[in-house]
Amino acid sequence: MRVLSDSDARAPWSELPDGAGESRPGTTKRANGILLCQRSSDLVYLDLRNNSLSQIEPGTLSTSSRLVFLDLSCNNLTEIRSGTFRDSRSLIKLRLGNNTFLSVVSKDAFLGLTSLRELELEWNGLSCLDVGVLSQLPSLRVVRLEGNPWVCNCRFAKLFTWLMENRQKLPS
Repeated sequence: MRVLSDSDARAPWSELPDGAGESRPGTTKRANGILLCQRSSDLVYLDLRNNSLSQIEPGTLSTSSRLVFLDLSCNNLTEIRSGTFRDSRSLIKLRLGNNTFLSVVSKDAFLGLTSLRELELEWNGLSCLDVGVLSQLPSLRVVRLEGNPWVCNCRFAKLFTWLMENRQKLPS
């Protein structure tokens, strides 16, 4: 089990998976095989897929203010808590799919992500999703929700209604 935490973000280094950015200026390879990026404030693309991450602590990405693409797919995430991405206001694409244990997305998990255009939440363990999670994303144009074990109840009905009302904005 691996946890990406706020203490990692406060350090002058940010962890990247093996091979991501090798031979690039400002990177150093540690003995355990994790590649480190010295200038995380300049980071615009971060691929952390397939890293067995079980959680992302709120504030972890606070030094990555220019980040526009974040891939956290194919990990072991279980929950996306309030404020997890609060300092990532430049995000345009967020990939959270294929986290089969991901069953909870807090209503304010994506609060402040006003530039987010693409959100991938497919093939997770989501049985419900508060419509407020999506309605607070004014730039959202693509949302992927397929493959989740949805429970057909009033909460799902609200989500479905919102998706239908916004189908012009969300053509996919």
